[in-house]
Amino acid sequence: MKGFYWILFLIFAASLSFAQTSTPLCNPGDLDGKPGCPSGDCSDNSKPSFSIPVLRASDPNEIIGRAGYDSLLRWVSVKQNLEYKVLFENNPNFATAPAQNVTIYVPIHEKLNPSSLRISDFGFGSFNFSVPPNTSVYTNRLDVHDSLGVFVDVTAGLDVANRRAFWIFQSIDPATGLGATLPANIGFLPVNDSLKHNGEGYVTFSILPLSRSVTKDTTSARASIIFDIEETIATNLWKNTIDAGAPSSQVKQLPAQSGSATVTIAWEGQDDTGGSGIRDYDLYVSENNGPFSAYKTGLTGTTTTFMGKLGSSYRFYTLANDNVGNKEEPPASADAQITIGCVTPSVSISLSSGTLACASRTASLSAIGVGSARWSTGATTSTISVSVAGTYSVTLTSPGGCTATASAVVSASQAAPSVSISPSSATLTCASPTASLSVIGVGSARWSTGATTSSISASTAGTYSVTLTSPGGCTATASATVGTAFNSIISTVKNGSWDDPTTWSCGRVPVAGNSVVIQHVVSIPASYMSSALTIRYSIGGRLVFGVGSKIRLGF
Repeated sequence: MKGFYWILFLIFAASLSFAQTSTPLCNPGDLDGKPGCPSGDCSDNSKPSFSIPVLRASDPNEIIGRAGYDSLLRWVSVKQNLEYKVLFENNPNFATAPAQNVTIYVPIHEKLNPSSLRISDFGFGSFNFSVPPNTSVYTNRLDVHDSLGVFVDVTAGLDVANRRAFWIFQSIDPATGLGATLPANIGFLPVNDSLKHNGEGYVTFSILPLSRSVTKDTTSARASIIFDIEETIATNLWKNTIDAGAPSSQVKQLPAQSGSATVTIAWEGQDDTGGSGIRDYDLYVSENNGPFSAYKTGLTGTTTTFMGKLGSSYRFYTLANDNVGNKEEPPASADAQITIGCVTPSVSISLSSGTLACASRTASLSAIGVGSARWSTGATTSTISVSVAGTYSVTLTSPGGCTATASAVVSASQAAPSVSISPSSATLTCASPTASLSVIGVGSARWSTGATTSSISASTAGTYSVTLTSPGGCTATASATVGTAFNSIISTVKNGSWDDPTTWSCGRVPVAGNSVVIQHVVSIPASYMSSALTIRYSIGGRLVFGVGSKIRLGF
């Protein structure tokens, strides 16, 4: 029984090689009249002529993409999802049977991203089928046998190896689950009719341009449609031109202030080189340093009138939109700003020093703020220098004519410091051959000896002075007298060393003001330095100098 069905199928399939026509089986134009017409004349009407109809599907077809901007170039954005629709029809002018299998291929252009391919809705006849969003591979068996007598297996996705999108519609015999057992006059896509259009179908998909595409790159798409075992039919070629760059714009400079609440805002802009061109602008405004918001959108010109409020300040920027939807990014700061009406300026005074001192007898005062300055001294410069303590003020006038005043106090610290020496006088004796002198006062000291310490030790009679400098640089001087209460003549009392106090009559080592009498043998240590007014030798007295030792005589 199974063999019988196969015989019927083969007989039916063989019928596909013949077409129904009123023309005889032979061609009367053939010289030999073959086949069936030995004389070449097939006009014998004594026998009825007949033929076996050819059952075949056929396809007027089309691909439709994004229209974009400009009917010739069809500009699209590099960020734009490009949607395509492929239409196919079992054309009644050529087809004599329903289509059982329809295969569609769409090669992916080199400027498109294959991984972004998404399969969208499709349909045929009166049926429309929704595909879940973000679908890259689709497969399903559609049960339409109540209407069309078949199931339809639909498979769609990306053929990675051949870089193309594909759709396969295969009619399935509900009885066998196979496509091969269907009669030739049964399929999912009937011959089209002009009323119900049951012989028409479509598929849709979307895909993104490559992100590295540049402006003026072009993309194209052409579908290939195969009905059953017919030859491949190519659709039209759909082209688009890519605009990859956003436009730019800037608000033109505004005056700092306006006495009128109505202000004309002007701007300029340009699209990226070679792009689709600017479509319109959006104007954004910020009031009193608040957040920016859209003031007007879709502005096709380059000027508009802005109405503000007196006493408020405004900042502006524009965002340009090109003809494919590329939008300028917001700037980091406003393009222009303006204050409506008179706003009191902010003013303060910066001082180099608030105190006049001996070391710094002048102070510098600077006006901080926007506007023209006038000082209480009459000066109109932004900075003045003063040398007298007192209160100084500055009045700042804004560009809009408003004023504000600030003041600063300059004090003085130029009094000489209080200074004295303790003790104010001292006497050197044999028991106290040195006197300690200390400065009394606040500041840094410098003695007449050159010392900068707060105290010095004096071993020579005379007048000692100290100069005290205060933190403000002012100075004062004090002095003290050092005298002697012992004989200026000092003599040896035994043999010994010069630097040994027991060698001398006063119980101390001679100093520069002493007249020295050498009555014994006195050695001077190596490299030792000493002083005396005079040296006189008695019988038996002498000095023994060590290497490098010296005695300086006189004052």
